[in-house]
Amino acid sequence: PAQVYSNGQQLIIDLSSVQSETSVLVYDVLGRLMIQKSLQGSAQHTLTLNSPPQVLIIKLVNPQGFLTRKVYYGRNN
Repeated sequence: PAQVYSNGQQLIIDLSSVQSETSVLVYDVLGRLMIQKSLQGSAQHTLTLNSPPQVLIIKLVNPQGFLTRKVYYGRNN
């Protein structure tokens, strides 16, 4: 039930429907780890990266399982 998307220069991790703490791992397309954080469930989180526009791979992991998504992170035109 988690959602991951980009809103211009912000990465939105919506864990509103997730009850447990969730680990968020953000990778670039070459597989380099850019961010690793633990986020509380039942909330929406906004992450800002100091990064040029690019495709990111987002992995969410918690005791219920995992979710992996590709997201374009960059400016909205």
